[in-house]
Amino acid sequence: MGNYVLSHYQIKPLLAVRPEAPTTKSVSLNLNLSGQEIELTSAGVILPDGQYLSWDSLEQMAINENACYLVQDNTGHKIQFFSEILNRVYTLYPTTGAPTMMVSGLPMHRIKGIDPDQDTRQKLKTVQPLTGRVLDTTMGLGYTAIQAAQTALEVVTIELEPTVVEVCRLNPWSQSIYPAAYHAPGGG
Repeated sequence: MGNYVLSHYQIKPLLAVRPEAPTTKSVSLNLNLSGQEIELTSAGVILPDGQYLSWDSLEQMAINENACYLVQDNTGHKIQFFSEILNRVYTLYPTTGAPTMMVSGLPMHRIKGIDPDQDTRQKLKTVQPLTGRVLDTTMGLGYTAIQAAQTALEVVTIELEPTVVEVCRLNPWSQSIYPAAYHAPGGG
C-alpha cells in the first residue's frame, strides 16, 4: 500500500470536479512533490494502491486548512502528535509548497509569501559554498540538513524530541532524511 499525504490544497480541486465523476484526475498525493492519476467515482476517489476515500471524508479533511492527512486504511489521519516530554502539540501544516511544522500553534518556518523549502534555500545561500562537515543541531523537518547535504561532505542532524521525528518521518518533503520510514509509517 502506498502512503499518501493530502491537505486542502490537493483535496479542494478534487471536490471541484466531483460532479464530473466518474473520471480520472491528476492530483498530488505527496503535498505537491509530484502528481498521479486517481479515479473519481460518484461515491469518492480510488487511489493508485486501491485505497478509497469517500467524498464526505474528503470534505471533512478539506475544511481543516491547518492540517495534513496521512491516508491509511481508507481513512485520512491528521498528522498531529502530542509530546508528553515537552507538553506541546506538533502538527504538519500545509503550504502551497513544502509544509511546515506547527509547534503548539507557532510555525517552525517563515510561511508568509514563501514556503519553508524556499526559506531554507535562501538562508543557506548566505553561507555558500557549504562544504566540509555540517552539524544541524535541531533537525525539525530536516530541510536544512537536506539542502546542506547537496554540497557538504557530511551532514549530521540531531533531534532530541521523538514527536518531531515522527512528524518528520511522515512528511513527504523530508524523505531523504528517512527514506525507508515513508514506506513504513510508525516503523524504522
